[in-house]
Amino acid sequence: MAYIVRRADTEPTAREIFEFLIDRVPHYMVPRYIEFVPELPRTPTEKIRKAELRGRGVTDATWDSRAEGLAVKAERIGDG
Repeated sequence: MAYIVRRADTEPTAREIFEFLIDRVPHYMVPRYIEFVPELPRTPTEKIRKAELRGRGVTDATWDSRAEGLAVKAERIGDG
């Protein structure tokens, strides 16, 4: 699950972010779910409240790569 806060001057789609990550990070780091949020919940010391994000789970606002017919395939060492 990836929670993304968009900058004011950009409007990337979840699919664009997914496709950007496929070629740049290992398969296990590409999120299946992406959700745009206005801001990340923070503690008084500005740390991100990860437990609060995990507790949200998948909602109607969450983009699902598999529901879009996209999947990341694992590569084995020596392939390619």
